[in-house]
Amino acid sequence: MLRTPGNRRLVLLAFIVTVYFYYPETRRHTLEEIAVIFDGEAAELPMLSKESKATDAVHEHEEGKE
Repeated sequence: MLRTPGNRRLVLLAFIVTVYFYYPETRRHTLEEIAVIFDGEAAELPMLSKESKATDAVHEHEEGKE
Protein backbone atom coordinates (compact mmCIF):
# COMPACT_ATOMS: atom_id res chain seq x y z
CA MET A 1 0.00 0.00 0.00
CA LEU A 2 2.65 2.56 0.98
CA ARG A 3 5.34 1.24 -1.34
CA THR A 4 5.44 4.22 -3.67
CA PRO A 5 7.02 7.50 -2.54
CA GLY A 6 3.88 9.41 -3.52
CA ASN A 7 1.70 7.39 -1.14
CA ARG A 8 4.17 7.87 1.72
CA ARG A 9 4.19 11.60 1.15
CA LEU A 10 0.39 11.68 1.10
CA VAL A 11 0.17 9.84 4.43
CA LEU A 12 2.82 12.12 5.94
CA LEU A 13 0.92 15.18 4.73
CA ALA A 14 -2.31 13.81 6.24
CA PHE A 15 -0.57 13.33 9.61
CA ILE A 16 0.91 16.82 9.55
CA VAL A 17 -2.43 18.44 8.72
CA THR A 18 -4.22 16.42 11.40
CA VAL A 19 -1.70 17.32 14.09
CA TYR A 20 -1.59 20.98 13.09
CA PHE A 21 -5.35 21.53 13.16
CA TYR A 22 -6.62 19.10 15.79
CA TYR A 23 -4.01 18.92 18.55
CA PRO A 24 -3.94 21.76 21.10
CA GLU A 25 -0.81 23.80 21.73
CA THR A 26 0.96 22.45 24.81
CA ARG A 27 4.28 24.28 24.63
CA ARG A 28 5.05 26.51 27.64
CA HIS A 29 2.12 25.15 29.68
CA THR A 30 2.44 23.35 32.99
CA LEU A 31 1.08 19.82 33.36
CA GLU A 32 -1.84 21.20 35.33
CA GLU A 33 -2.72 23.64 32.54
CA ILE A 34 -2.52 20.85 29.98
CA ALA A 35 -4.84 18.72 32.12
CA VAL A 36 -7.38 21.55 32.12
CA ILE A 37 -7.07 21.97 28.33
CA PHE A 38 -7.79 18.27 27.73
CA ASP A 39 -10.24 17.58 30.57
CA GLY A 40 -11.86 20.98 31.02
CA GLU A 41 -13.12 22.03 34.43
CA ALA A 42 -13.42 18.36 35.47
CA ALA A 43 -9.62 18.03 35.62
CA GLU A 44 -8.28 16.86 38.97
CA LEU A 45 -5.75 19.51 39.99
CA PRO A 46 -3.66 19.71 43.13
CA MET A 47 -4.38 22.67 45.38
CA LEU A 48 -2.05 25.28 43.90
CA SER A 49 -2.06 29.01 43.68
CA LYS A 50 -1.64 28.54 39.92
CA GLU A 51 -5.09 26.99 39.64
CA SER A 52 -6.58 30.18 38.29
CA LYS A 53 -3.75 30.30 35.76
CA ALA A 54 -4.68 26.79 34.64
CA THR A 55 -8.30 27.76 34.05
CA ASP A 56 -7.09 30.81 32.13
CA ALA A 57 -5.29 28.39 29.81
CA VAL A 58 -8.63 26.80 28.95
CA HIS A 59 -10.11 30.16 28.06
CA GLU A 60 -7.08 31.03 25.92
CA HIS A 61 -7.34 27.65 24.20
CA GLU A 62 -11.05 28.11 23.51
CA GLU A 63 -10.48 31.62 22.18
CA GLY A 64 -7.85 30.24 19.82
CA LYS A 65 -10.46 27.94 18.23
CA GLU A 66 -12.53 30.89 17.01
